[in-house]
Amino acid sequence: MHYPLDVQPILDRRCVGCHGGESPKGNLALTGEPTGKYFNRSYDALTFNAKLQKQALVSFLYTSTFGSASVPLEPPLSFGSHRSKMVERILKDPCKSGLTREEFIKIVTWIDANAPFYGTHDGKKNIKWKDDPEFRPFPKVVRNVNKK
Repeated sequence: MHYPLDVQPILDRRCVGCHGGESPKGNLALTGEPTGKYFNRSYDALTFNAKLQKQALVSFLYTSTFGSASVPLEPPLSFGSHRSKMVERILKDPCKSGLTREEFIKIVTWIDANAPFYGTHDGKKNIKWKDDPEFRPFPKVVRNVNKK
């Protein structure tokens, strides 16, 4: 799962009508403009909460040490789509998103994959795919030749 390619287009199609613009409904902005260095506005709105991470709309396994191999033990069913306030809100009557079954399954799958922003799937790396929306070139490695 790669949030910008797999989830954000669904939000753009189905949710930004109400949750976009200058006054998003429920003060929940689901637009895709970048925030800071790493993520976008909708991802931040769904996964982070300034007061307490567990109050975020998407329930995922949170570790405070980014990139750490140490993962805390959690009891079964303590996070994921079945605990997600986002899924709960989508299923409630006030949400008029009109998600298709496939779109709903994709969002639930993203949540159950632990809500990644950057997917680990290599995608289409070959330059022959450069015009394809799924094209994901390898990052360039820059070596500092001035370093002694």
